[in-house]
Amino acid sequence: MFQQITVDTSTVKSLDMTIPGHSYNTAVISVEDADIRLRLDGQDPTTTIGVKIPKDSVIRLTDRNELKNARFLCASGTAILNVQFRA
Repeated sequence: MFQQITVDTSTVKSLDMTIPGHSYNTAVISVEDADIRLRLDGQDPTTTIGVKIPKDSVIRLTDRNELKNARFLCASGTAILNVQFRA
């Protein structure tokens, strides 16, 4: 499954894993246009708190709990996350 998420500085985003009958365990995520902040503990990042992921980076989440708990916020401006899920 593929998903594209727009992330800005005002609304924390998470991954949409609500497709019935599917169980995804891995996601490859590319970050475009701006840096983002990421937290994997289920807590919301801020524009200054969370792991900073630079634009043009690719990250891989390899645990179902990471996928469920991942929270994203743009450090400044607007970013696009291109997410490819894998079973």
